[in-house]
Amino acid sequence: MTFSQSFVVAWLQFVIASAVLLTLAAVALKKLPQPVDRIRLIQIALAAMTVLPPLIAFAPVSLLRLNLFPPTAAPPASNSPAQPSPTIPRVTPESESSPTAFAEHHSAPADALRENRSTSAATADMVKPSSSTDLWFMFAALIVISHAAAVMFFCIEWTIDRRRLHWLCRDATSPSEMVMREWTAVSQGQGERVRLLVSSEIDVPLMFGCRRPVVLIPRELAEAGGSALRFCLSHEWSHIARRDARTWTAAWCCQFLLWMQPAYWSLRKELRLCQDMLADDQATASNDDAVAYSELLVSFARRRLAVRPTGALTLIDRPSQLTRRITMLLKRPISVRSNSSWKLSLSLAAIAFAFAFVAGGIRFDAARGEDDEAAVPVKPSQAETATQKKENAVPKEETAEPLQYTCAVVDKETGKGIEGARVVVRRSILKSDENTPVAETRHTTDAEGKYIVDIPAEQVAMPYLYIELDAEHDDYAPRKGFGYALSMIRKNEELGERPFFEKTELYPGEAVTGMVISPEGERLEGIKVQGFSMADLSTFSFSDTLTDAEGRFRLMFHKASDAIVWVIPKDYAIVEEFVAMQRGELKTIQLEPGIRIEGRVLDVQGKPVPGVAVNIEHVRDSGAGGLPVGTSVQRGELSDEYGRFKFDPLPAGQYRIQPRERIRNPLVLDQAIYPLPAVFVPKTLVTKNEEPEISVDVQAVPHVTFNAQVFDSDGNKTRGHSAFLTGRYDGEFWHNSARPDETGKIELQLPRGLEEVKLQLVTNEHGALRYRRGKGELLPGSAASIDLGEINDDIDDFEIVKYLAPIAIISAVDENGEPIKPFDVAAKYSRESNQIAVEPDKNRGGADEWAWRATLHLERQTDGRIRTRQMFPDEDVTFTITAEGYEPVIEKVNLPEGETKELVVRLKKVK
Repeated sequence: MTFSQSFVVAWLQFVIASAVLLTLAAVALKKLPQPVDRIRLIQIALAAMTVLPPLIAFAPVSLLRLNLFPPTAAPPASNSPAQPSPTIPRVTPESESSPTAFAEHHSAPADALRENRSTSAATADMVKPSSSTDLWFMFAALIVISHAAAVMFFCIEWTIDRRRLHWLCRDATSPSEMVMREWTAVSQGQGERVRLLVSSEIDVPLMFGCRRPVVLIPRELAEAGGSALRFCLSHEWSHIARRDARTWTAAWCCQFLLWMQPAYWSLRKELRLCQDMLADDQATASNDDAVAYSELLVSFARRRLAVRPTGALTLIDRPSQLTRRITMLLKRPISVRSNSSWKLSLSLAAIAFAFAFVAGGIRFDAARGEDDEAAVPVKPSQAETATQKKENAVPKEETAEPLQYTCAVVDKETGKGIEGARVVVRRSILKSDENTPVAETRHTTDAEGKYIVDIPAEQVAMPYLYIELDAEHDDYAPRKGFGYALSMIRKNEELGERPFFEKTELYPGEAVTGMVISPEGERLEGIKVQGFSMADLSTFSFSDTLTDAEGRFRLMFHKASDAIVWVIPKDYAIVEEFVAMQRGELKTIQLEPGIRIEGRVLDVQGKPVPGVAVNIEHVRDSGAGGLPVGTSVQRGELSDEYGRFKFDPLPAGQYRIQPRERIRNPLVLDQAIYPLPAVFVPKTLVTKNEEPEISVDVQAVPHVTFNAQVFDSDGNKTRGHSAFLTGRYDGEFWHNSARPDETGKIELQLPRGLEEVKLQLVTNEHGALRYRRGKGELLPGSAASIDLGEINDDIDDFEIVKYLAPIAIISAVDENGEPIKPFDVAAKYSRESNQIAVEPDKNRGGADEWAWRATLHLERQTDGRIRTRQMFPDEDVTFTITAEGYEPVIEKVNLPEGETKELVVRLKKVK
């Protein structure tokens, strides 16, 4: 689509949308009898109009395409292929999770598959310009000329009238003492900033100006004095006190966009009338005043108005509105309010801006196809089938070679290397049901903040090798437990993405120190102290230490950020302390004996169940000060041969007890899985200090089974990632994970009668999932939770199909082939309305935890290009590529399973 056509279609969309909204506002005025509410409605409607043009021009979300105008292609800028942007190293983002919740929230295992792809550049076919280009250009020129003429007329009118007001003020004189006394009385001494003048050139009072208001009074009125003068001064002061001049000026500015809308002029007329009604009400304190004031208005209406300049508020604007004002004064059909309620204002704003966003998301034009201008896609040099790609992706143990990476730890604020940083690099075999340590190396950074990581060949050959880092320094907030699968790291290297561990950024920190003592005042050694702080929504820091022989501890937190501290002893109650932004020495933390909770695990028939992991967690209101972190006030134990369990001491409060497959104990990192022999639901317990020992039974409930099978695209059974099921049972939240076995079979027991059940499917960035409830059509995928409703019977034949996701890699160049940085990409599937825009300032760590919530993800790589993640094969995908100062370009692709395609998109400068 040419720029001219895009401009005309966007202008037409704005005209129609603004006409509808303004007309609706004019109709709604009839439902609002109060003048102040009418003013608020007009203000909100006009404000909503100001967001329409940018929404229509730049909004990334397209809610609906009406396809009223077919795209018209522009002539190509060049026949030569553009080159992708050069590689620029940066840190690869990672997810961080709480050590206390490691077992529950650890990232999903990576596939062992690796892809061997080769791509080569190829020039895309260009299309010829449409014959209708000149007609669109004529329409665009006509629109620009008409608006330019209107703007010129309004500006000339404004200039002339401002000049007239200047002359009036120049020829006016200062008011007499009598007038000043009246002014001080009506303004209650707050009118000192107002410039009050007396003029012989006007017959009716007027005021203008926002920062330094000016009030002009007719000389005849100023000399006569009396109630007429008081009425006029009170009327003008009401305009000043309510800032009516600002509202009127803003409404006047809207005419540059809305001059062609009749509803706009109607609303503006109503705005002026309502402002005068409020000022009239302010000026009349009694019925006698109302009669005298009405007579004054009639007398003013009979006079010749010497001047009515643009931007000035006169006491009589148009005689045609006089009847309504006098009726309001004399008949008093309503009791006039001076302020509009915040509920009404909020409701009107929500409706108006919702309409604006919806109107801005509707597109009159059709989506662009692959043959539109400015794209130079690079196609694979060899047409491998999806099956061949899967076979080639399997790592060959005999060809594995050792890897070596030069890594660095740098200051987040300065980018300089940090000398003396301590780094732990762990390797483990990580599956959904296994986390086996393989090796661990410790490093200290040199003067440039660098260190070397070696991965031996035998470790490289391990299919499920997981790399995990801890990075610490005495002057920085630590980062711990962030990692990724080596197979995924190497896949992404082939696409231009550098390994996450090559560059680790640490935020400067500040220390918190303190002392821990026993209930008897004894200093305690070896007590675990843990802390949490965050620099932004994607960067968390957990730190932990043990108290020394003097009972003292030291933790590093981010600077100028809220933080929380947990003291976790074994023989005393856990302490949770929200320290906010406090740094330095904390108050001495004295431990309490706490409450001991014990009980039994029973099956449905009431028989004891041994070997069950039972966890208890504190349910707090706002103890973390709003920080997005779970509590470490929790304990976990394994039931003995008689089904008995006993927790270490806990503070008084409300708790939730539930058996799980893993033990959640902040003092012991237990990675073992203890399969549940039955289904248990959370049990709520409230403890008090008056009850130092409490006994409670946790009994299983009747259950149903969720059965599913994972297939590949060829219909073969295959492995998959864990799925998650959530719901509510007796009002309590319930959740569990469903791990597929080696053949991809999933079997999960859940409470019978579980309500609001949602299934959440998970995969990595190189996978894409579809599902179906039994034999039938494949549903689009795992964009959001799959609603299963209330479950009272077994679910069978649920199928999950896993694809090797195709990948589109997008870069942008200018008309000379030079890389454009930065640029943005928005994407959507043609059969869906959702649209996802890349967020270049957010690293991947903040988004991966919720990756299942969107069907199509975009990620900016370290080399500056933007890459798709979890893209469905054989689906039409539309990309919108934008950059500041350039015309947007739309590209459509449809890729088969496993194919990688690079799009080098040429953008044109905005003229």
